Amino acid sequence: MSKKNRKPAPQGKGFGTSLQSIPTAIARAEQLLARQEFGSALQLLKSLKERHPDHPDILEALANAYHDIGDSIRYEQACSELVAVAPNSVNAALGLAGAYLSNFRPALALGAFRSFLENWPDHDRAADARGVVAELESQIDAYLADMGLVGPEAISVAAIHEKATSLMEWGKYPEVRALEEQVLGNYPHLDAAHHHIMLSYWFEGNAQRAIELCESFFAQNPEDYTALGNLIRFLFLSGNLEAAKQRAEQFKSLNGEKIDFYVKQAESLSYLGDDEGVLATFAAAETAGLRDEAPALLLHFVAVAQMRLGRQAEAKALWEKALDLSESFALAYQNLEDLRQVASDRQGAFAFPLGHWLPQKTIDELRFSLDAFNRSESKSPEEITQLVRDYLTQHPEMVTLVPALLDRGHPKGREFAFYLARHAQTPEMLAALRDFALSDRGPDEMRHQAAQVANRAGLLPAGTVRMWIQGKWRELILLGMEIHAEPTINHPKQVKNLLGEAIESLREEEGAKAEKLLEQALKIEPDAPDLLYNLANAWNLQERHQEAQELIEQIHQSHPDYTFATISVAQMRIKSGDLETARNLLQPLLGKSRMHTVEFSLFCTAQIQFYLADSKPESARAWLNLLRQTNPNHPTLDYWQKRLNKI
Repeated sequence: MSKKNRKPAPQGKGFGTSLQSIPTAIARAEQLLARQEFGSALQLLKSLKERHPDHPDILEALANAYHDIGDSIRYEQACSELVAVAPNSVNAALGLAGAYLSNFRPALALGAFRSFLENWPDHDRAADARGVVAELESQIDAYLADMGLVGPEAISVAAIHEKATSLMEWGKYPEVRALEEQVLGNYPHLDAAHHHIMLSYWFEGNAQRAIELCESFFAQNPEDYTALGNLIRFLFLSGNLEAAKQRAEQFKSLNGEKIDFYVKQAESLSYLGDDEGVLATFAAAETAGLRDEAPALLLHFVAVAQMRLGRQAEAKALWEKALDLSESFALAYQNLEDLRQVASDRQGAFAFPLGHWLPQKTIDELRFSLDAFNRSESKSPEEITQLVRDYLTQHPEMVTLVPALLDRGHPKGREFAFYLARHAQTPEMLAALRDFALSDRGPDEMRHQAAQVANRAGLLPAGTVRMWIQGKWRELILLGMEIHAEPTINHPKQVKNLLGEAIESLREEEGAKAEKLLEQALKIEPDAPDLLYNLANAWNLQERHQEAQELIEQIHQSHPDYTFATISVAQMRIKSGDLETARNLLQPLLGKSRMHTVEFSLFCTAQIQFYLADSKPESARAWLNLLRQTNPNHPTLDYWQKRLNKI
């Protein structure tokens, strides 16, 4: 129902005190809609409907809400439910007729508008309705013939089939099959009815039955490209990737005469992530002279392929054209909205809504398990890992689907896949996270988290990794180590006090004072590597560089596990041009599980020096960024930044 047909919600007289708040709640929902708080408004109205499923005022408010947000499918459903409980409502009757027309249900629309005129021939919109009826009557015969329906029962059978289409979109799958079996009783060769039955089993979660019916039907109808496309989809989403690819090659070998052929082919290849194949399909449609007939859906599939191949301008233009053809085409709108986000937050192009990837039953099974888990007292990470692994055992198709969802799924599908992979941490799931982390799909934060998990599992090399960050390929440092501020060597109290005073003197660049304090400490602990190392620093402050270098070399020889000395020796090798030895000294440190903050700052500095000497400024920048993150007040930050700015 359009807004201008709204009327104030009547008071619930005679319905009992529990209904007295309904007008108030509906008014509240309308206020939320006016403020464009659509989610809150719908949640309120759905809650009301759950308590009072047949209340006409609630159903009318729901219909109006769906009209406001442009959801024509749910608008049709709400109008249909309203007509059932309020058959004498002119607004409901006219709203349902309009919904049928908007959702391309011509047989249902013709019947609904005729019924409206029979019941309200003098209504102020009767003239408009007669015009719609005349137009539909001029087109209905061609529509029925295109479906293969002839005879006196044709239009009523078409209406039943259209009703099954509506029920499919509303998730009422047993009802879909019941109606389509009725259709097939009169027209056993109506392919669309067979397709609906197959799809109903698929969406209901019975993949095996859907595939069986699809294979059987296609074997008997080898030219039915719709059945072939559905079979590719069912096989792929069931985890049988190779069989799906073989069928896709079979699809590519076929030639089509109608634009629907190319739409179905592009849809099938989009599931498989065959972007070049989608573009080839569109080119074939152009060669066949069908470009001007391309619907919004085909343009959308091509836009997704273009975007995934890095052709943003072409993708944007195609999505905008798709919206010109169909203003309410949500997928084109959502992808354009994603494109408007800053590069780091973009999800990346996606071809399908979540429901086309996963039956609701599959999602619900995990949700129910997690709900039960969260109600228990124990919530250890090990238990949730086992729960997710049990789920994967029950759904082996996820081995194929998780990488695909991470790569090209709807944002909610990617979140679902990421949750599974992150918690399961099986070899297959960890590999999926690694590949996702190194791709240019999805938001930066999610890929960075995936990289951290894969890195801890040893699937990524420690150190610099090339990752897509903020819309560009950049060198990023992935470290699994913990950065801490705890003492690395324990000393007696007297030594600890002397060392503390010495370090303070070094900070004040009082080398001679620091040397005396350290010599006192060394009389108590003569072989302590940290005391010796700081003594070398004291000598450097006094321009005794040769002595300092020789001492650091000695510390490294005597204490090869002492990180400060190892890094300092590496810096000396970098300065002398011996990069191979420097690399061999620094590389093993990447595998350390813990490093002191001061050690880590020195380590970052050494890596910057190494990559500058090795003519790899991007890697040097990555280490400088890491130094800035972990020690934003480090005194050398400006120096290194200026050095890198000159390159």
